[in-house]
Amino acid sequence: MAAETQVICAVFVADRTGIAQAGLKWIKRLHDISGQESNKGTLDGIHTSYNIDSRFVTYRFFVPEDTWTVLDSLIPMSLDKTGVLYAFIPQTGIDNRYFIINRLEGHRIEIACGGWGNPQIPECIKELEDYFQDFARNADLPAWIFPLAEVLVKIEK
Repeated sequence: MAAETQVICAVFVADRTGIAQAGLKWIKRLHDISGQESNKGTLDGIHTSYNIDSRFVTYRFFVPEDTWTVLDSLIPMSLDKTGVLYAFIPQTGIDNRYFIINRLEGHRIEIACGGWGNPQIPECIKELEDYFQDFARNADLPAWIFPLAEVLVKIEK
């Protein structure tokens, strides 16, 4: 059964559901004083949701041994001794997209791209290079990311 969505016009909305989850605690307290004894201290009967329009995609590349050596020479750390090669997760207001580059076992590299607010993300592997170039307009990305992306895209062709 599909959930029904109810739109409520609001004069003021405050999202207080961060790490402390203060907003949820406040709702419970308000619910406690509402006189509904059966729901005291719970969120039963209250449904809240928030759609952040999150999207993400993950691309995995098997890197042949000879290409692995080339990639290892491009980056400032050893591929064999690093798990997360790079993570770009900007503050809200700077960008609504992120990407993470991981090394996986078995000579594989994984690139995860995503964000919130219905972000533009690469729809296919060949769009990765443009995706990184777009980030570079607003952020200082390490220079090695661009040749890494170029090599990985070539592997998939």
